[in-house]
Amino acid sequence: MLECTSELENTNHISKALGLAQPTIFKSIRLLEKEKYVQTRQENPHGIRTLKLTDKGVAAALLTGGKKDKIYSYLERRAPSSLYLLLMNSLYDKNDLDTEWMRLIIQLVLHLQIYKKNQPNESEKEAVFAALISGPNRDYVDGRKLRNLLNIDEKIRLIKMLRNRISSTNSIIEELKYRLPNEDKQEPTILSRHPTPKGKNVF
Repeated sequence: MLECTSELENTNHISKALGLAQPTIFKSIRLLEKEKYVQTRQENPHGIRTLKLTDKGVAAALLTGGKKDKIYSYLERRAPSSLYLLLMNSLYDKNDLDTEWMRLIIQLVLHLQIYKKNQPNESEKEAVFAALISGPNRDYVDGRKLRNLLNIDEKIRLIKMLRNRISSTNSIIEELKYRLPNEDKQEPTILSRHPTPKGKNVF
């Protein structure tokens, strides 16, 4: 993923950075645009064609192992309200983005972004974090960072979602424990990978 120094990415920059002729770049961009990975804009027929990643394009960059710091920098400049950026800002460790569970979360974000116009959902942020926090490894998210990233209403909705999940989970645990031998009913010890809060931004 290229790091552009200008505010807007354009075909001239990409052509020079890759050392390729502009017709070759145009052909590749048309293919990416057809598959909805990028959006292009040209003010006039002879003007510079500027590019912007779509939500599908950002997801593809994350899922294919793109450099996370460059993706983060791009989102900060071009999509500061992106749910992907919010997700990246809330993590303890950016390397967690390469785990299988995080890949599923990235796909969930893409799903919400694609369908949000047809099915508006003010709780999409909370849905993503509720799924992430209640996943197989609950310590991906830095609670202190998340607290500063969500507004009051979002915090209230997320707390409600998590409490409902806790209640449902506890109910299932009790059902699973029914008629187990006493020694097998003891709760397992869960060790966190991050025993102490971290305040440093990982990107």
